Amino acid sequence: MPLINFKPEFSEKVKAGLLYPEHPKAKRQTIRPKRKNGNDPKKGDTLFLYTGCRTNKTEKLGEATCKDSSDIIIDVLDNMFSLKIVIWINGTVLEHGEVNALALKDGFEPLKRNGIITSSAADNFIRFFIKNYSFPFNGKLIKW
Repeated sequence: MPLINFKPEFSEKVKAGLLYPEHPKAKRQTIRPKRKNGNDPKKGDTLFLYTGCRTNKTEKLGEATCKDSSDIIIDVLDNMFSLKIVIWINGTVLEHGEVNALALKDGFEPLKRNGIITSSAADNFIRFFIKNYSFPFNGKLIKW
């Protein structure tokens, strides 16, 4: 059964998603690189959700049943004039609004300064992937 470790900044949203699945800030999905051993979570698997693994602050957030596990590819296309992020889920390209919805469901929020949105959830989601992964990113979108 798959264990999934979350960065501390996502732990409260994961807990909220377990207790209040319809809450607007509930995190009920995660995007992960495919596992080298091929043992990726599958529909019906029990997911063990943790934060702080391999530290003295390990905390079990809960357990959930995997409702879906889809292939996801995130890539950067460079046309010499600009960079464009393209996301495919099971071979279907997401439109910008769909990317923002995906980012919100994955726990990212727009940033605001003085009540004005300075970057969208999609912008923050993309920055996270640029900082943490190489491209093309080939992974799984896991929902519970």
